[in-house]
Amino acid sequence: MDSTGGEDDVRRWLDLLHQPDLLAQTNILDVLHGLGRLTPDKIGLDASRDAVSLLIDSIERLRPVRTAKREETLPYQVLHTCFVSGVKHAKAAEQLGMSSRSLTRWRVRAIKLLASELLQPMMPAAGAYRPSPIPAILDFQPRPAVATRLRQGLATDHYVHVHGPKGIGKTCLVAELAVELQAATPVLWYRFRTGLSDSAGTLLFEIAEYMRSRGRNQAAAAFARSAPVIDVGPASRLVLRDLSEAPLLLVLDDYHLGESDPAISGFLDDAVPRLPDLRVITIGRHSNPPGGVGVSCAIPPMSRVETERLLVLAGVRGDPVMIDSIRRWTAGIPQLIKLAGTWLSTANPSEVTKGLKAFTEREEVQNFLVGSIAELMDTSDRAVLDAASVFRAHFNDSALAYVADSSIGAVGDTSARLVRTHVAARSRAGDVAFFHTSIREYFYKRLDPAQRARLHRRAEDWYQRHGNLNEARYHERTAARTGRGSVPPFGKE
Repeated sequence: MDSTGGEDDVRRWLDLLHQPDLLAQTNILDVLHGLGRLTPDKIGLDASRDAVSLLIDSIERLRPVRTAKREETLPYQVLHTCFVSGVKHAKAAEQLGMSSRSLTRWRVRAIKLLASELLQPMMPAAGAYRPSPIPAILDFQPRPAVATRLRQGLATDHYVHVHGPKGIGKTCLVAELAVELQAATPVLWYRFRTGLSDSAGTLLFEIAEYMRSRGRNQAAAAFARSAPVIDVGPASRLVLRDLSEAPLLLVLDDYHLGESDPAISGFLDDAVPRLPDLRVITIGRHSNPPGGVGVSCAIPPMSRVETERLLVLAGVRGDPVMIDSIRRWTAGIPQLIKLAGTWLSTANPSEVTKGLKAFTEREEVQNFLVGSIAELMDTSDRAVLDAASVFRAHFNDSALAYVADSSIGAVGDTSARLVRTHVAARSRAGDVAFFHTSIREYFYKRLDPAQRARLHRRAEDWYQRHGNLNEARYHERTAARTGRGSVPPFGKE
């Protein structure tokens, strides 16, 4: 369920809140099933009551603390007044002390927050498979020439290796293409993680589970019988059999983290020539394509015109000399150009001159820019940002509010500010992720041990509550190691 469709569903459910019989005839029952709050034999009046209870409980979870600012209280007040109490629009605006137009805007925002609270935490039924989402972001800047090269490579060679330095936009570019191609071809997005999912066995298991969800379960059944040991040779043969005559675009993100296992490139070398309906994109930092098949596609730095466009979007208009200076200083890396745009909008000329001269290496430039932006944040924003840095994957406002021990309204406001300053990006599904792992690491490294352990324990509790045991275990282990004074590299076991 995408974010737009989800918000439309929630709006319809709210309109039927006082008509429970009609409410129980909508797809809210699917949500109740997914949350374990409705059994198959629970129909009629019982189902209607459960549907109403789910909506009211979700609205109550948005209730702010007594000391919250007015803008933090409005989402809850609007939902409670307009839907729980059923007050008509004009009267509700009068009660809430706002204009009719303002109430309309706040209703849209409140429903979006409720959709996040209601739908994002929902986990699939026990045993169901949920693939990783395609990490497409809302503010992606198209690069048509590079996208065309990717399409051509997939069409002719069926295998493209996309590479470039950190922050150049590899993942965003491929994600945008994957979303476009998904309309005609199923997409499986797989991200390598050191020590967790960087072996041929874990990759083959993921593909097998995905194919099982599509009705091809030979490999998955064999894995279940042999677990926890997977013999890669026979397993790859079974996966190839499941993949035969099944169109699929397989995207392997952060491939450089899996290069040390030769069985991965061996599987790809074997699969691509033999499966005419399989397309593969690998994304990594090294230029050499995996194995002996496929074509290599380097993501070039932003051109001068593209650099100027990004700066304009950040509200910065400069002369050609300044634009060229920023392009050289950031090496044409989109991530740094956007951060530079935020910095330039507040820095005076002498600060700009000093910054351009003092910092020359990529890491220095990034740390300087992120640090400059962080200095402008108030303590409440920084508290939310620190909590967000412990997540190693995409997260939503509900999860972040729990870990930060804050209201979902306050988190929504902070997230919006982080997106505006290009420290974070909001995905098409509505969740928020830091713009790049290196930015998350910047803030994570600056947490003191006690704070880091506390935030990881809250994240562990969140994932336990919502059935994501892998992430819960990661946060449990990291909190324990932090407490003993031993902290693993960011985002790693």
